[in-house]
Amino acid sequence: MTRKQTLIKSLAWRLMVAIPVGTLVAYLYFGEIYKSVEFMIIINVLMTFLYYLFDRIWMTRIIK
Repeated sequence: MTRKQTLIKSLAWRLMVAIPVGTLVAYLYFGEIYKSVEFMIIINVLMTFLYYLFDRIWMTRIIK
């Protein structure tokens, strides 16, 4: 898998699954949509970056 494919996969996962589900869970927890969206933006920027790094390490170190 190329770096570009890894990035696209990471972003697709975040946009289609992680953000909507996470926002719903955060809303159920916080009870406020503004706090929920703010929290999910911060978390998903961080998690997308970490997922990308993890996938690159996995593809280069674990699977050869």
